[in-house]
Amino acid sequence: RALLAAIEESKGKITLANQNIARLEELKADKKEQIDKLFGDLKRTETKIGELTDDIRNLSIDRSNLNMEVASLTADLTNVKKTLDEKSSSVEGARDRVMELINALEEKNNVKSGILGEQSLLIDKSRLRTEEKDRLEAGIEKIDAEIEEKSGQILENRKLVESLNAEKSVLDGELSKTESKLFENKNALEKVLSEYKKLERELMNLEAQQRASGGPVGRGLEAILGMDGVYGTVRQLGKAPQEYAVALSTAAGGRMQNVVCESDQVAADGIRYLKDNSLGRATFLPLNKLRAPELPPLKNRDIIDYAVNLLDYDPLYDVVFRYIFGTTVVVKDLNTARKMIGQYRMVTLAGDIVEKAGAMTGGSQNRNLAMFGVSADNEVEKIRAGMARLAQEQSTLDNAISRYTVEGEEKRKRRTEITDTIYQSEFLINENTRRIDELNEEKVAISKRREEMAEEVKSGSKRLAEIEDELESINKEIAHVTSERDKLKRELEDTGIPELTQQYEDLKKQVDDAKNRLDKKDIAIQDSQREKKHYVNRLEELKEERAGVDAVIKSAGDEIVTLRGEISAAEDEVKRLQGEIDNSSEELKALQKKQSEARDNLYNEEKRVIEIDGESERLKLATTALSERKTALTGMIEELRGLAGDIETDMTLAEITAGIEKSEKELKKIGAVNMLAIEEYEKTSGRVAEKKEKKDVLSKERATIIERIEHYEKMKFDTFTEAFNAIDRNFRKIFARLTEGQGSLVLENPSDPFSGGMTFAVQPRDKKVHLLSALSGGEKSLTTLAFIFSIQQYIPAPFYALDEIDMMLDGSNAERVSTMIAELSANAQTICVSLRRPTIDRSDRMIGVTIRPDKSTYVTGVKSNG
Repeated sequence: RALLAAIEESKGKITLANQNIARLEELKADKKEQIDKLFGDLKRTETKIGELTDDIRNLSIDRSNLNMEVASLTADLTNVKKTLDEKSSSVEGARDRVMELINALEEKNNVKSGILGEQSLLIDKSRLRTEEKDRLEAGIEKIDAEIEEKSGQILENRKLVESLNAEKSVLDGELSKTESKLFENKNALEKVLSEYKKLERELMNLEAQQRASGGPVGRGLEAILGMDGVYGTVRQLGKAPQEYAVALSTAAGGRMQNVVCESDQVAADGIRYLKDNSLGRATFLPLNKLRAPELPPLKNRDIIDYAVNLLDYDPLYDVVFRYIFGTTVVVKDLNTARKMIGQYRMVTLAGDIVEKAGAMTGGSQNRNLAMFGVSADNEVEKIRAGMARLAQEQSTLDNAISRYTVEGEEKRKRRTEITDTIYQSEFLINENTRRIDELNEEKVAISKRREEMAEEVKSGSKRLAEIEDELESINKEIAHVTSERDKLKRELEDTGIPELTQQYEDLKKQVDDAKNRLDKKDIAIQDSQREKKHYVNRLEELKEERAGVDAVIKSAGDEIVTLRGEISAAEDEVKRLQGEIDNSSEELKALQKKQSEARDNLYNEEKRVIEIDGESERLKLATTALSERKTALTGMIEELRGLAGDIETDMTLAEITAGIEKSEKELKKIGAVNMLAIEEYEKTSGRVAEKKEKKDVLSKERATIIERIEHYEKMKFDTFTEAFNAIDRNFRKIFARLTEGQGSLVLENPSDPFSGGMTFAVQPRDKKVHLLSALSGGEKSLTTLAFIFSIQQYIPAPFYALDEIDMMLDGSNAERVSTMIAELSANAQTICVSLRRPTIDRSDRMIGVTIRPDKSTYVTGVKSNG
């Protein structure tokens, strides 16, 4: 069974590991899908970066070509300007003005080029913002979809948690009621046991008092009181007033159990009866022989009265009570009695006795003190009846406790299942909530970026409108300068200067146009570089994200490897255990093989028998049908022969065939025999066999489960017994060392330790065996410490805190305890609060706390040299 249990445990580990592997494989699949998506994004980003790199390279080549073109045009412009300067020296003023206008026109065109460049840049930025806006909107849609999915999962889990919490709440209420009832019944049982023990002690005390007083107890007293001539005990024959009951009962003392009888002959018969039946001893007071002292008058006012005068009794027994009390007087208190020591035998109202010779007896009063007017036998019977009633209550409470314990365990098991499910659901809720928070943060960041883009679009649109106004203004200025320049050029046409000027302006325009194109190329290069930088950053983000996903996949893979290692180890363990089972059960295997072969043979034979029976039945049916057919045909032939006689038919073969076909049609109308009955019977038999097989499997599984339950119960009992015996052995050794006595652990129910408790049976040196409740404070401390040290030796803990455990111990016991603590501290750390020197001397470190006059505390630490 132990091997089977170990195999089941290993298989359970394998199942759990496989479940974790399946979960991790699913996680890896999700992450791989995410990796594939990231890979696509990476490829697209890298492609875009490559395209931008090619664009930048092409733009750079165009820029170089434009630079060369600008240089060439600038050289031509310089030559034309030089020629123009030489020819226009005669018309210096007009030429200068033309040049000023040309320069002014150049400046205006430069300004216009700058404005156009800025306009182009703003348009490119607007295009990039549009692309980024589309990307952000796609991201928001994706985030919204994921948020909706996670929210749906959260809602489902919350509904599940809500329903489970409702069930848990109901279960908690029921469990609370069950535990409350269990607690009430346990408390009631404790009270019943306590009351039972109390009554048991009272019974023992009463019987002990009766024995101590010299009177018989039990059957002996009953027998004596039933004899002729016996009136009863002194206690039964007198009745004390409430205020004097303690004083009179104390004064009478053990004589209250004396038996009052008619004569000395009755007393002799009673003594003989007790002796013959070994029923104890008794003191008899025969009325015919008893003599009592005379009582002189009392003169002291502090004396209440003679004790005998304060008791109510039948005058017949006057001599008895005068003998019992003698000259004892009753006084108020001990101080009053002290004044009259030597004059009387005195008893106080509190029960203190002062002898005439000076001896003084007093102290706490036994609450079970026998009083006058109360029958001891009646009290004993009353106590025994109460004990019987309590025993019945105990049985009822034990049954109720067992019932509520089972009910509570079932509810706690279900509650644990619900709690686990709630924990898993809440974990998923928290994970999804955390993911939704992350998505909302991303969404907020995207929304913020969209708002920033909206502001940029707004400012860009505003700037484009301003640029349009500036372009309109600069175009007007250029038109004005161009008009004035053209007028001057017409005036200078005869000088040839206009052609040169036109050539100069054309070259100038070409230079400006080339520079504008060069500026646009620079802007395009900057835009492409900026866009490339954006995609490079995006590429880095994707790589980091992929690295994170790769790390998750690697972690999952490592965990899967670890789990597979655990599975492999568990499978090896299963194989090893199975090997042990196989090695120890070769005979069982052989028998099982023979059983299997026999079962197969039996099955084959049964199948063959069934087939033969079926074939036989079919042949029988066919034979019967043919016989019946033969008989019918024979009859028909004979009948036809009788009818036909020697007459031959005139019917043709076709007519005969037609008649046969008609007859067959009539037969078909009658219907066919149910040939499916056999098939239906076989199907039904198969279902019956299948149900029987399932029933056998379930019966075997039930037997296996019961066997496992019994096995676990035995394991629990064996484990407890092993721990209990080990701790008991340690307790015996340690208790003997601490007290030089003997002690052991005692189970209330050794056969079923889980249905009872545990106590101690200890015998300190030179003392009787006691239970824990009957020990002194110091003995209780030593017993408890011995138990703690026993547990420590069996299952050591790393840390112990002990608070003034040696407070109730004398010097030698404190020395032993401190020595043992020092030995046990080799394997565990111990902090002990103590004021005893032996404990302090054996400590490794001492920490003292002192209260200062200002109510603050001063802490001092000292390390021991030893």
